[in-house]
Amino acid sequence: MSEFPPKSEERVVITASDVAQAGAAPSSPPAPSASPIPPPAAYEVPWWAVLLASCLAICLPLLCLFAIGIRVGIRRRDVRTQAAWNGLLCTLLIVSGLLTSVAVTYTLTLRPKSSGGPVEVRLGALRSLDGIEPLPSLPAPHPMSTVELAARTKPLVFIVTPDSFGAFHPDSLETASLGAGTLLYADNDGYLVGTNRHVVDERGLFHLRPSADRVRVVTSDGNYADGQVVGRHSRLDLAILWVARKSGHGSFRQPVSSYSDVPVGQQVFVIGHPQRLFFTLSNGLVSRLDGTDLLQLSAPISPGNSGGPVYDSSGVLLGIVTYKVDKQSSPNAENLNFATRADAFLSESGWDFYNQGSGRLKRFLDAR
Repeated sequence: MSEFPPKSEERVVITASDVAQAGAAPSSPPAPSASPIPPPAAYEVPWWAVLLASCLAICLPLLCLFAIGIRVGIRRRDVRTQAAWNGLLCTLLIVSGLLTSVAVTYTLTLRPKSSGGPVEVRLGALRSLDGIEPLPSLPAPHPMSTVELAARTKPLVFIVTPDSFGAFHPDSLETASLGAGTLLYADNDGYLVGTNRHVVDERGLFHLRPSADRVRVVTSDGNYADGQVVGRHSRLDLAILWVARKSGHGSFRQPVSSYSDVPVGQQVFVIGHPQRLFFTLSNGLVSRLDGTDLLQLSAPISPGNSGGPVYDSSGVLLGIVTYKVDKQSSPNAENLNFATRADAFLSESGWDFYNQGSGRLKRFLDAR
């Protein structure tokens, strides 16, 4: 047992006077008087300044000068006023930058063709073709060997690209969309060229074109000129181009076979630019006629052959290369190639003409 008796619990006694004294809290010092807060309208940009700055948004350089002046003028103003001005200027600069980008893009790549008359185009010179006197004569009096046909028809075949904006450089052909074209007619004024409609209507990267009726035509010697699309066939994948002539007087008319006269089994020669292997010659047979518009060929073709000629061994034009069946879409397809009948060039019906296209085709027809 413990030697000490247990301690009694200590009690705290709070009297009424203690409670009253604790309730009297010391008085806090008076709060300093605050200045009145201006209304939100005091920090807004004046309406006239918003209107003036918005008008300047159509001209980015002027808006930039205006923004510099405002930034200098508000450098000593309160923070809220500066924030209001900065927000307005930032918004207008973004809008003005977008408008300027659209305007530059439209000017450089989407320039519409002029209306009310023929389109004026900038022309170079097909000097290698202008200087041939005389131009090759077709059809040959006897069937030509492959070597003879290649030598005689190569000057009559072109590279055709719708990417005709700006100065031409041979390296641009490595990236530009392109096809082939074949000479139909030549006189003192210029050259009539046949190709595919889908070649001249190709819109290129992001579907941008400087002009829907202008293309660039390049010869095997690297000479080039801008040409006009003067006709598109309303039903067939065919188009005709016109290239003005700078010099020379050599004349030419391409003989064209009637579709009904093309025999199955006829040996044919195709010239084009498969996979950018420019002016490639291939040969084969007419495998089949579909009875309406197409010739099926065994001669191999690839992208880049479109618009190229299909000749027989005498140099007579039988068709214009149009397409092949893609193995990616039809894995079992093997060497299924097609050309559009060329005798559509022998009639004025079925064509949509512009830029004096009807008269130019008529000169070709009257030369028969």
